[in-house]
Amino acid sequence: MAFSPKLLVLAALLALGGCAAGFPAQVSRFQQMPTPAGESFAIEPADPADRGGLEFSRYADLVRRHLLSLGYGEAPSAGAATLLASLDYGIVGGRRSFIDVDIRRTADGRAVFEGTAEALSADGDLKRVVPNLVEALFTGFPGNSGETVRITLAPPPKPARR
Repeated sequence: MAFSPKLLVLAALLALGGCAAGFPAQVSRFQQMPTPAGESFAIEPADPADRGGLEFSRYADLVRRHLLSLGYGEAPSAGAATLLASLDYGIVGGRRSFIDVDIRRTADGRAVFEGTAEALSADGDLKRVVPNLVEALFTGFPGNSGETVRITLAPPPKPARR
């Protein structure tokens, strides 16, 4: 029986998830991102039903902060942006968490970045998993095109004991 490479990586993540410190994620990126030189961006949901949603806004803000820290400017509207980022997120099969960020040039619709981060989740808690996946996706951004890497985020600090 042949197993797909993606299935093997996910199985490895599950096996390591219980013993590894931190948050392991699989990140795949294809990119031709322009070096920040006056480009502006807007973020829209991949699912139009998420438009204006509070949960979407929370995750879009995480993506926004990363793009700003990299030197891209925020446009006042999608129509004024030179880059349009589409954000999708969710849990598949009750266990596999994912985010997907696709960025296109607004002038011609050409893709400049397609990135996915995914991890296995024991509880399917989007509020905990999605911020970690955003952090993993932007670690080493924009990355090498066509490469899939495993990124393990450091565990959060333990609260101080009183």
